[in-house]
Amino acid sequence: MIAIVEAKKNDVEGGLGQCIAQMIGARLFNEQAGQNDLTMYGCVTTGEVWQFLRLDGAVASLDRQRYYLDNVEGILGVFLAIAEATEP
Repeated sequence: MIAIVEAKKNDVEGGLGQCIAQMIGARLFNEQAGQNDLTMYGCVTTGEVWQFLRLDGAVASLDRQRYYLDNVEGILGVFLAIAEATEP
């Protein structure tokens, strides 16, 4: 599962907290539905700048690398890695 947040006013840092909150909310929703996968993924983007996160248990990790639109292959590679990690 991945939560994607649009960064307002091109402020990626400002969207990180919102993304983590959405990831926690999605995980709680999934737990109530009987799905107990504790790892959630997130992304904050301006459309041109992309930053990815992972929530594993109570620990949120930030990929320090930012991906830019001129690196579409890198952005898609991260989404592919997330899809492969969440396959049943």
